[in-house]
Amino acid sequence: MDRFCCRRAALSVAFALCLSPLASAQFATSVVSYQQGGTGGGGLFNQANVLGGPRGAGINAGSLDVLSLGQGGNVLLGFGVTIADGPGEDLTVFENPFYFP
Repeated sequence: MDRFCCRRAALSVAFALCLSPLASAQFATSVVSYQQGGTGGGGLFNQANVLGGPRGAGINAGSLDVLSLGQGGNVLLGFGVTIADGPGEDLTVFENPFYFP
């Protein structure tokens, strides 16, 4: 029984290691350029916040892990892989509206 558990754990770890590059390729991996706009932000200008997957506590609890662009601001992100235009949606942008019903 112990051998079975160890083998299962080893396979799980190997599977996770094989998938990790694919998982990270789904999200931005670098900030190529960032131009802060004229208004907004409240000091939320940490560019690292736009890398990786979205963070937050759910629909009724926004997160401060954001990058404020401000009016007229922009950010150009790198993904480390080619993004192809396939059928259906290819890109999603997450924002932090602090949902209010």
